[in-house]
Amino acid sequence: MKNQPTFETRKRFLMLDAADEQALAKLHSAFGANGPGFVDGFYRHLMAYPQMRTLLPDGQALEQLKRLHTAYFQRLTAGDYGPTYAQDRERVGLTHARIGLPPGWYLGAYSHYLCELLPQVAGFAGLSPHEQTAALRALVKVIFLDMGIAIDT
Repeated sequence: MKNQPTFETRKRFLMLDAADEQALAKLHSAFGANGPGFVDGFYRHLMAYPQMRTLLPDGQALEQLKRLHTAYFQRLTAGDYGPTYAQDRERVGLTHARIGLPPGWYLGAYSHYLCELLPQVAGFAGLSPHEQTAALRALVKVIFLDMGIAIDT
């Protein structure tokens, strides 16, 4: 698209820096392989709306999406935000466009995601209060990075 910022420009604009990457990597380690564990609840919420249910053909597709979402959270907090990460985020945006997910529903789903995730991070016993604050700030930055890429794609 014309006049779209580069990935590095997006990161600079959001002030997503090395300290944020470290904070996210620490969060990643603290949560472990299963992440925050709210994927099932997230999809129960989405599937309560006919507009969301029509985007998934069957239960098998839903289970696959849950696995992909768990992997998404792992990449989101891994602390590595280079070209491969940008390409992955673009693929997510293209997939949302291909299935016809309107941006408003995407943003609403992300709001629910954040509302479930942020209290878990804020109260996470595996991090000091300073680390929790750093992780929250970094998480907001990387999520807005993702949303910007997905919407622009």
